[in-house]
Amino acid sequence: MAFLKKALKTAESILDQVDEGVVKGSRLLTIDGIALTGDDRHDEDEVDSEELLRRLQERRQVGEIVKAEDRIGNVEGVEEELAADPAQNDEVTSPSQNLAVEGDVVAVEEALGVPKLGEAETDQAQLEEEAEVNLLLGPEADGPGSSPAERKGDGRLSSEGVLVSALREERDELRHQLELREQALVELNGTLESMVSKIRARSTVDEKLLEAEMRIGDLERIVEESKWEKKDLKKVISEKEDLCENLDIKIRSLNDELESLRENFRREGEKDSNDVNGARRETVEAVLAHEREIANHNETRLKLQRRIEKLEGDAVGNFEAITNADRITDEARAAAKEAETVAADCIRERDQAVRKARTLEEKIADMDSAYRSKEELSATVLALQARVEALETELEFRQAKIVATNSEVHTLREALESSNRLNQAQAISGNDASSIDQVHAQLRYMADSTMKAQSELETLRGENRALKHQLETERRRTIEAQAIAAASSSRHAPRELGREIRRGVLPLKIPRRWPMLVSRLLEMLDDLAANVTYIMRREPAIRLGVIIYVVALHIFIFSIIHHGVIVHDLAQDTPPS
Repeated sequence: MAFLKKALKTAESILDQVDEGVVKGSRLLTIDGIALTGDDRHDEDEVDSEELLRRLQERRQVGEIVKAEDRIGNVEGVEEELAADPAQNDEVTSPSQNLAVEGDVVAVEEALGVPKLGEAETDQAQLEEEAEVNLLLGPEADGPGSSPAERKGDGRLSSEGVLVSALREERDELRHQLELREQALVELNGTLESMVSKIRARSTVDEKLLEAEMRIGDLERIVEESKWEKKDLKKVISEKEDLCENLDIKIRSLNDELESLRENFRREGEKDSNDVNGARRETVEAVLAHEREIANHNETRLKLQRRIEKLEGDAVGNFEAITNADRITDEARAAAKEAETVAADCIRERDQAVRKARTLEEKIADMDSAYRSKEELSATVLALQARVEALETELEFRQAKIVATNSEVHTLREALESSNRLNQAQAISGNDASSIDQVHAQLRYMADSTMKAQSELETLRGENRALKHQLETERRRTIEAQAIAAASSSRHAPRELGREIRRGVLPLKIPRRWPMLVSRLLEMLDDLAANVTYIMRREPAIRLGVIIYVVALHIFIFSIIHHGVIVHDLAQDTPPS
């Protein structure tokens, strides 16, 4: 009996696990059914909710069939146990069991641990059938040789036989139903798999369709933006065309003014004499400059037109072409502004040329008075140029002499080094003292000659610097004289410049603001500084004396200041008497 109880407990646990699996499967099937009804868009793959419920009920019935088979197996095991050992049946039954058939069946099932079959399995018809069997067996049990205990045993055995036969019939029927349900379940699984695969394929197709719709929307938006940008570009091109037309009008007006100016200049050139050649040249140069500016402006306008044409050709391009067009438009605007400024400059230059022509006409009257001063200035310039050339030749000679002296110093140094090496070799070889004295005398002579060459080199360098300074001064004076000659067209310049040239003084600036005495003092200070610098560079002893004097003067001043501070502190520290 202990073994039978353990088997019944394991059967109950297995049945509980089967129930849980059936519940989970029903839930999954319900979820699949909901997904199928929600995601399937086509009529051919739609499934009714009633059909899904029916399939769920079929799965639940399959689970119940499995439970029933397990219970049948348990009952068969109980029958085998009873058939093998009838005595255990008496031990298992308790005295409190009822004599009724229905009560006996229930008591046996509860004592053996067999779970009830449920309301669907033990219905009223089976109970009535069992009652009829018991009634038929009742008169036989009331025979003359039967006792109450025997009647109880016979009734129990008859009820158990009826129950076993009913269970066997139900088992066969349930097995048949189980086979049918398994076939339906296989078909249902196949349909479910096909529907899931179709749903997945449809979901991927829907995702691709959504992506395609999004891309189409983006492309449509880009096309709309390009249309608006094309309209803006057309507006900009029209503005540029208007600007070009305005520029063409301005250029025509400038050309007309230029032609009128040329006619005026030609008429004035016919009237003027030979003395106005300089004014004509300047006017012609101004006109040529104006023409060059106009040519540059025309070239800029042509470039602008080419850019606009290129812009019109590339207007159908992508967004990068549009950005390039914006940049070119900005450049065109800048070029247009430059053209306007150039036109304004041309007008301003024209006015300046007219004013300059008038001033030149006024200056022509003073040219005769300045002619003599020009001759004097040209003679002075020629003299200064000759002096500069002489100084340059002398400077070249000094530089050549410096180069020769440097080469001589280099050769003397090489000879001194060779003699030093010879002296060392002779000292190592152990020659006599007379040869050593000769070598020392030769070394002293070479050292003296080297010092003389270096001093001469320093002297030549100082003279070279002084000559360079003088050459720069003469060149500056020459440039100033040329500037004076070029600026001699003023009214009061000839007398003043002639007076300054006769005195030998040339101003640093034109017009001169310093008095003559101050200019002479400045020139004297410049000459003194140049001479002192030359002497200090040439004579090392004077340079050393000046340095010692400056250092001693600083020390003397510092000692006086420090001594005065100490005396002042002592006077403050002494108490009054």
